[in-house]
Amino acid sequence: MRELIISDKEDIAQIIDTLESMPMTRKYGKAVVARIPYAKEVDYPAAIYIRVSSAKQATKGKGSLPEQFDTVWNATINKGGQIVAVYADVCTAANRDRQAFNILLKDLRDGQFTMLGCWHSSRLVRTQLAAGELEEAVEKLKTKVHMFAVADTLDADILGVLAWAGRWERKAFRERSLMGRQAAATENRTPSGKPPFWIKTIKDESKKIVGYELKPVAKWIKWAAEAYVSGIGSTEIVRRMNQEGVPRATGRTKYGWTRQYLNQVLKYTALKGKWGPFWDVYIDVPPLVDEATWDAIQEKIQENATYTGRPAKHFVALRGLMWCSVCGQKMGTHVRDWDYVYHTLKDGTRQRYRIKKEKLKIRHVCNGQQHYGKSCRRPEYIRDAIIFDRVWDRLSEALSNHDILIAGLQSQIKALEKQDELEELLSINSRLEKLHQRELSYAEQRAEGTLSKAIQKELVLRLQQEQKELLEAQSQLQSKAEQITQARNQLASAEVLIDQLPDILPQIQRSDKEKLIMALISRIDVDADNQVTITLCLHPDVLANLPTHQQGASPQQESQSSDDSQQELSDNSIDEMAALQHEVNAARYTRNTDYKPD
Repeated sequence: MRELIISDKEDIAQIIDTLESMPMTRKYGKAVVARIPYAKEVDYPAAIYIRVSSAKQATKGKGSLPEQFDTVWNATINKGGQIVAVYADVCTAANRDRQAFNILLKDLRDGQFTMLGCWHSSRLVRTQLAAGELEEAVEKLKTKVHMFAVADTLDADILGVLAWAGRWERKAFRERSLMGRQAAATENRTPSGKPPFWIKTIKDESKKIVGYELKPVAKWIKWAAEAYVSGIGSTEIVRRMNQEGVPRATGRTKYGWTRQYLNQVLKYTALKGKWGPFWDVYIDVPPLVDEATWDAIQEKIQENATYTGRPAKHFVALRGLMWCSVCGQKMGTHVRDWDYVYHTLKDGTRQRYRIKKEKLKIRHVCNGQQHYGKSCRRPEYIRDAIIFDRVWDRLSEALSNHDILIAGLQSQIKALEKQDELEELLSINSRLEKLHQRELSYAEQRAEGTLSKAIQKELVLRLQQEQKELLEAQSQLQSKAEQITQARNQLASAEVLIDQLPDILPQIQRSDKEKLIMALISRIDVDADNQVTITLCLHPDVLANLPTHQQGASPQQESQSSDDSQQELSDNSIDEMAALQHEVNAARYTRNTDYKPD
């Protein structure tokens, strides 16, 4: 969200340019608030709200932002208002996080304007919750706010009715649109969206799609599919695609082709000429491979996904926390409980075998260095035993600092308190109470005979819809309020434990160290010399569960460790060790190929 200063009506171009330069986010869309300063206080301050649902609607077509702005501006001037602010949103009306609309509500509560205009009432409110918030803000003001819509009627007394009607209209439009897309798919016409990026649509003079053709990039997609099924590895295919500068669906991205993206493309049914599915219906497009080849690709993808030669999955405390500070990529963790041995056969050739090991080998590697050719450090791998001790030393140093821990906990509570969840929760509770009183009022009017049964049923249905939305919003905010209350209650006990930490830390065992690392560290940055910087995530409830002097060894199995982070098996059962040794001996004579001994 951005704020601008404009001077007159001609500055709408500045608002549009600012919106076009902003990225469209999935949660908030994008928004601009433009304010018009005056040398002295105005007599009749007014505000304008304009909104479109998508970026495509912002500048073209009926109801675009320039059209809304021009129409509402003229209407406001004709009504005697002096415009002090323009609020513009690019997102759906059902979005509760409309940034410009939320700022409008705040300015309305502060009494910054007494007139509010929009192009159509559906631009301003289209849900019961938004209508309730606007109605509540208007009721709390001492001065009356004049609201109007150019294309229809807008009044504070009928906000709930307008929101209900808008919701019904949106639901009906969605159903009709869905029926139209389904009918188009059954007739082998494009129902919606764009085909895969290697396919181009052919349109006639009326912009109607009449066919499809392949783009030049299609030859590389075909080569990748045929190379993959012929046995060429995905790493080699990706390297060749990046070397030749083959674009992805969104053009040439920062990291180009990756194995994950290649795997995604090879799963498209459009490769065999079937684009979809659209409600179990496929659209015919030009194929790149025949169906037998496509089936072979899917079998190979499934085979690679279940390949038994991948590293075994074991618990590693640092997994998912480490980032490379040289290239900014996340660091992966490689764990395996096997190794290779080489034997010379009778004919003189050397053969490689895979055998089980009693210790785990854990190493960390930068994804940028492994996948994208970065040169972040030498050697490429970092042993877990080395990096774990460095991380623990950093954490111990931080936990021994009383002032830093207390300041961190207090700042977290203050940050939670500054958020407006509690205020919004109170507002929702007040709104629910009003709805309950209104429902009782309808029942009294029905008993007195002033309301018919049909009208009461319709009014109660609207109240129930609004209550449902408010209860959903209330449940989402309850968790945040509970966090603040718990943090306050546990801060005192956490302070006592923090004073004891310097004496407790030397006695903590490996398993407890791992728990603390996962609970208290949100990020570990590793530089080129493998030195670490940690980011703490302090929670009073975590500190309250720290081990004390009276705690013994952890009841859970202690994490496996060694000088190379090769973790030893902890179970000393003779029977299990004998069974494990049998598996080791059997693995010695199992080649790492498709060959299996009798």
